[in-house]
Amino acid sequence: MGGNSVDETKLELIYNEILDQWRGSFRTYQTIRERIGQIIAFIGIILNLELLGILQIFSSKIPLYYMEVLILSSLFIIISLLMAAFAYRTAPFQNLTSTVCLDDKFISKSRIELLKIICEERIDDIKINKKIIHQRATWAHVSLYNLVIGILLVALFIILNLPSDNSLKVCSILLVIGITIVFYVIEHTNFSKILKPKK
Repeated sequence: MGGNSVDETKLELIYNEILDQWRGSFRTYQTIRERIGQIIAFIGIILNLELLGILQIFSSKIPLYYMEVLILSSLFIIISLLMAAFAYRTAPFQNLTSTVCLDDKFISKSRIELLKIICEERIDDIKINKKIIHQRATWAHVSLYNLVIGILLVALFIILNLPSDNSLKVCSILLVIGITIVFYVIEHTNFSKILKPKK
């Protein structure tokens, strides 16, 4: 009895640890799903604005150069939307359901045997869920990269069509990059001071 009691206590500790890992995976899964939903909404807004802009350009017959850049941008943004939608619809999160737990495999067992079975089931679920999260995160990141490229191409199209000489355009781009680097260095330094361990 004493041995079984110790084993059961250990199993409960193991079960609680496994359950914490499963809950952590579930929170990650939920967070990624929410972010993907936000990405889809944002891409939809960007794509609508861009398509309206393209229609306006064609209907007004304004003489613009490098329209291929704008069309290429639209393709990147459309692919980004498709990837985000695919990531949103990938395999559902694995979990022990109440109907499964009512199976004879669970009901006919003692408490200690039941803990062992549930631990094994949870471990299998965690492995499957890691693959699902990995797949979702990969598609979401690729979608974001395509979205960024698409937006950069829109910016490039606008810059190329500005009524100014090339040297002014290059200076403007370099100025923006320079200011961005300065902001990054300032913020990096501030956070390094805040996060630096106190002696």
